[in-house]
Amino acid sequence: MLSFGPWVEKNCFELLPFICYDDDIVYETSVSNVTNLTSVSATLTWQPVPDVINYRLEVKGVKEMTRNLTNVTDGLFNLTPGTQYTVQVFPIKCGRDLNAQEFFFTTIPNKVENFTVLSQNETRTLYLSWDKPFGNIDLFEIHYSGKEIKTKKTHAKVVNLTPGVLYTFNITSVAAGPDSTRSEKSTITVYTKPGKVSNLKASDNSQEWLLLSWDSPEGDATHYWVKALDENNILRFNQTVTGRQVNVTNLPISQNITLSVIALANGTLKGDNVTIYTYTAPGQISDLVLKSTHDTVTADWNAPHLGKSSSFNIELKVGSETKKYNVHERTKTFHNLNTAANYTVIVSISNGHVDGLPVQDSIFTLPLPPTHPKIPFADKEHITFSWTAPANSLNVTYVVEIKSDFYHYNTSAVVHHHTQYNFTGLKSGTKYDLTVKTKAGGNYSVTADISHCTDAKCCQTCQLTACVAVATTAAALTMAVLLCLALCASYSFVIMNLSSVMWTSAPQAEQTSKTSGQELQQCQKEHHEVKLMLHAVTQGDRCQTDISNISVCTLTFYTQCSSHAVCRLQVQGVSGRLALVEESLLLLFGGTAGQLSVE
Repeated sequence: MLSFGPWVEKNCFELLPFICYDDDIVYETSVSNVTNLTSVSATLTWQPVPDVINYRLEVKGVKEMTRNLTNVTDGLFNLTPGTQYTVQVFPIKCGRDLNAQEFFFTTIPNKVENFTVLSQNETRTLYLSWDKPFGNIDLFEIHYSGKEIKTKKTHAKVVNLTPGVLYTFNITSVAAGPDSTRSEKSTITVYTKPGKVSNLKASDNSQEWLLLSWDSPEGDATHYWVKALDENNILRFNQTVTGRQVNVTNLPISQNITLSVIALANGTLKGDNVTIYTYTAPGQISDLVLKSTHDTVTADWNAPHLGKSSSFNIELKVGSETKKYNVHERTKTFHNLNTAANYTVIVSISNGHVDGLPVQDSIFTLPLPPTHPKIPFADKEHITFSWTAPANSLNVTYVVEIKSDFYHYNTSAVVHHHTQYNFTGLKSGTKYDLTVKTKAGGNYSVTADISHCTDAKCCQTCQLTACVAVATTAAALTMAVLLCLALCASYSFVIMNLSSVMWTSAPQAEQTSKTSGQELQQCQKEHHEVKLMLHAVTQGDRCQTDISNISVCTLTFYTQCSSHAVCRLQVQGVSGRLALVEESLLLLFGGTAGQLSVE
């Protein structure tokens, strides 16, 4: 040191003695000390201390580190993920450490890797798995559908899920420490296994296709996998559909078909298989031919190829009655049937479960004739006609007919299911011929016949004696003779006392020539008119019962129609009724005129 008088020269770099005061430092705790925090780095910032330019940074964690700094910030690198670190910053003043700032931070843990589903074999449960990341991890948190699972393991079982539903799972790693620092989340979306379809059924089975339908499984399903196999396990149908029914096509005729449906989630995750068995319909028979007798029907037909279990279902219908049969042959005869009945035969092929389309035809059994015709009632204008139905008949149709030769009257009627018919509007005192026959389809039986006369009006107003009856007959004969003789060349006749006189002279004639056709026809016509009048006079039950004690009388007359022909008519009266005994046409070859002889 140099000194010159009052001036002293000194070295500026010489340290002089001093006194250092340690002030109390209050740090603001609300100030964030850690920024840019990651799993392996962090930026530290601390509060500056007045009049302090030197700081010592001490970090304690997985490993310790110390740094002397003049700044109030510093960056840390190569840290361990998920690790809690303790930081102290000491201000240095006068070579001494002042009270330190202290704070803590935890590095962010690494995110989970290989987060996946271990098993989806159950409809309501999923098994999740993942790898533990590098660093320190306290636990894992799994979040889904508002629920949370915490575990220290690297796998988890998630239960009580809905089948066939898409779930999103988020998992984070959680570090130890008061901050529970969490990693970035790892996410997967996964479907639960779908359930089984229900109410699987086949309908509308045809020869080559059918309709398969089902109900959705519990939960949800995005698709359905449908398969069909034939009897030989050949795949016939294989499709994935979104609806709940499908037309299964390309099937073989009349075979056992295996049908299965699997519910799918996301189009790939399969539920449990559901299987049913059904049959395609067999074909139709062809060439159905029916033949019948009066009590049998025989059906014959052709059929396509039949399956292993195929047979024929047959229905025989008559009226409201139906009988069913099952046969394996292509023919069937039905015995002990009703006569004159309309039978319908329906034939279809059956494979044991499904029937083919039916084919039907109808035929009548041949009719038997009705029997025992009779007249239970008759009067002057009505005749009631009844008969007995043929054996083994049911709902028979009959055709009845009535006719009168005298009035050239003829009418018929059809009678359904009854054995009696009433004819009305008839002529009194007239003989009628009645017939009845059985009708079945276009077939008819032979007829059952009977004749009967309506009551005569004269019998209701008078009582004839034998002489009156004979006289009436004689008058009718006289009229006929006059008509006949008007056409002849000559005639003569004598009417004697009818009860006791007989003119015994017989006609004598020479056979000189042949009679002409015109004369014969005229004679026959007049002859027929006489018979009709005789018939009208002598009908009626009352006339018979009111006359008594009359002996048999015979009336015979001859009338010469021409020089070559004579009409001869003989009538006999018994108990008041007259009956035609003999009629003939005599050919003359010359001689005298005819005569009327009465006995």
